[in-house]
Amino acid sequence: MENKKIFRYEKDYYTKMLEKALGDFWTYSSVNYVDDRAGFETLEPREKHMFKATLGYQSLMDTDVTGGYFDLAKLVDSKTLKNLYIAIGHQEMIHFNSYSYGIDQVFGSNANEIFDWIESQQDIFDRMIVENRDEELALKEPTKENVIKHIINTFLLEQIKFPLSFYVTFKINDNNSGAINGFTQALKEIAHDELTTHVPTNAYVLKNEFKEYRDYIELKLKERINEIIKEEIKWMKFLFKEGEVSYLNEKMYTYMLKYFINKALELVGFKEEYEDINKIEVLWFNEYRRINNTVVSQQETDSVAYSVNVIRNINDLDKEIKNG
Repeated sequence: MENKKIFRYEKDYYTKMLEKALGDFWTYSSVNYVDDRAGFETLEPREKHMFKATLGYQSLMDTDVTGGYFDLAKLVDSKTLKNLYIAIGHQEMIHFNSYSYGIDQVFGSNANEIFDWIESQQDIFDRMIVENRDEELALKEPTKENVIKHIINTFLLEQIKFPLSFYVTFKINDNNSGAINGFTQALKEIAHDELTTHVPTNAYVLKNEFKEYRDYIELKLKERINEIIKEEIKWMKFLFKEGEVSYLNEKMYTYMLKYFINKALELVGFKEEYEDINKIEVLWFNEYRRINNTVVSQQETDSVAYSVNVIRNINDLDKEIKNG
C-alpha cells in the first residue's frame, strides 16, 4: 500500500494570507442594491456610459481571473500557496457573481439588454487580450518563464486595471449623492479582497519564489506596464467617448494610472516611475475605498504624504496620451 502523507500546518506567509482571506468572506447577496435602479436613472448619459463600460469590463475580466487562480494553483509547488490561490479563486467567484447579481437587481427586466450591450463592445474585449493569451500559454507550456508572465499579468491587472475601474465608479457615486451606492459597496468589498490579499500575495510570490529570475521579472514587468499604458490610452477614448465630466476626465484618470503603476513597481521592489501624482486624488481614493466609509468628501482629502523617484521623463506618458 502506498504511504500517504498528511498535510502539515505551516504558519508561513501564505497560510497567514489564507486565514485573512477566509476571515474576509462575504456574499454578493448581502449587498443592498435597492436604491441603485432609481439612482442610475439620475446619471447623465456620459456618466451612464462610463459606468456601463467599467462594469462590463470588470464583469468579463473577473470571470476569467477566477479560472486563472485555479490554474495558478496547479502551476506552483508550494502546498500552502496552492491553498491560498484556491481560496482567492473562490473569492473571485463571489466577485464575478456580484456583478451579474447587481445588474439583475438594478436593471430587472432590462438586465439582458445590459448583458448584450457588454458582450457587443469590442473595446471591452480588446482590453482583455493579453491576460487571456498569456494564461493559455502558461497552461500549454508551464515553463518558469511562462508561469512568471501569467503571475505578472494577474498582479498588474489587480494592481492597475481593476483599481482604475474602481476609481471610475467611486467618482461617479461620490459626485451623484450616492446614486449607485449598492454597486459601490460591492466594489469596496472587491477592492478590499484584491488590494489587501490578491495583490500582496502575487507581489510576494514574484519577490520570493523566483529569486533567480529577478532580472527577467523586472524586464517582463516593465514590458507589460508599457503595454498597459497603450491599452489604457485606447480605453480612455472609449470610456470618455460620450464626453468627460469635471470630476472625471483623461487628466485625472492618467494621474491615477501613474499612481497605480508606481505602486506596482514599489510592491515588487523596483523604482517608481512617476513623480507628478495628484496627491489629493490618491488620498481620496485610498480613504473612499475603505469598506466602512460610505461617504468621504473630496474636500476632506486636502493632503497626503506621497513621494516617488523618477526613472523616466514624466512627460513621456502625457505625450503618449496626447498623441494616442
